[in-house]
Amino acid sequence: MNMTSFLLIVAAFIIIPIFLKKIKEKERQQKIRGLLDKQARDAESFEIDSVMRVVDESIEIVGTSKNYDTVKSRLSIAIDKLQYLIARYPHRIDIKTALEKCLAHRIPVHTNALCTAVDALMAKAKLAKTIPGKTNAANKALLLLKDGLADEFVDNDAIKKTASAIQLYLNKEELKETETRAERFEFKGNFKKALDTYQDALFFLRRDNYDDSSQQKRHSAR
Repeated sequence: MNMTSFLLIVAAFIIIPIFLKKIKEKERQQKIRGLLDKQARDAESFEIDSVMRVVDESIEIVGTSKNYDTVKSRLSIAIDKLQYLIARYPHRIDIKTALEKCLAHRIPVHTNALCTAVDALMAKAKLAKTIPGKTNAANKALLLLKDGLADEFVDNDAIKKTASAIQLYLNKEELKETETRAERFEFKGNFKKALDTYQDALFFLRRDNYDDSSQQKRHSAR
């Protein structure tokens, strides 16, 4: 065996163990990275699942609650949670899509919740047997609508139209009550009070915000 062959054999005995050691170290590092990646994925899944349970619960309440404030607060919670998740995990397209849907539906959801609460009050107004009962419930509905106008996520035009309809209802009921009192005075022969009360009704018609011609047609048909 010449010197060159001997040196090659010695070099092989030195280099091969170093090479094998590097391979094993690389495999060990890959295994560690794999474990760390798995832990990160598990932590991500755990956090997303935990937060999405709150989101799903909030969305369910939004879809079933008839309380305006409850709907607003629970939708806000869902949006806040989704925004938190997308900031943490921007690669999650499913979370981004869910957030976009919530934001897109915020105005109709708030508007519908407000109108549902108002409808419930107006149902009470129409079922009430007395004028005070009717007007109290209707005025509560108007107050709720007024508060709703401060909500940036409601359709102001729809709310204003609803408020106008309720105001018209109140005017009609108050006018009806005035006419009924006048008819009672007339029936009892108290014509002076009857005339005064009818004049009150005419004064009321002049001061309201609605078309007098349509009201005159309605009363002439009675």
